[in-house]
Amino acid sequence: MSVLLLGVVLLSSSPSAAQPAPAAGEPAFKRLTPEELKSLMDGQEKLYLLDVREPQELEEDGALAGAVNIPLGTLDKRLAEVPQKDVKVISICRRAHRATRAAELLQKHGYAGVQTFAMEDWKAKGYPLTHPKAEGKKEE
Repeated sequence: MSVLLLGVVLLSSSPSAAQPAPAAGEPAFKRLTPEELKSLMDGQEKLYLLDVREPQELEEDGALAGAVNIPLGTLDKRLAEVPQKDVKVISICRRAHRATRAAELLQKHGYAGVQTFAMEDWKAKGYPLTHPKAEGKKEE
């Protein structure tokens, strides 16, 4: 048993280890608060707001101005559309569950520092939203 523990200690203290795994119950990606995201959006840093909800959800529930909609189910085929340099990627969905899955996929493909956000938090604060029309829907 002590040999196994020693191996774990050596592996975890190795300088070549990328990043330590989050502790149990800790999210793997930083989930932004509405205030943090609003501050980032008002600032000078380049952001790529990746909304991974389905288009009809954006139309019904609203979206952030400037967000790019790439539904989670198509993200793996559309990775080339997501910039990897000189921009902070923020993955967005209704409650941050799909946003976290998108962040995991992006990280697997070399994206670093992806953060997540839940639109329900933004709506609860009463911050402004856009309501884009889902593709294929006609104006009435």
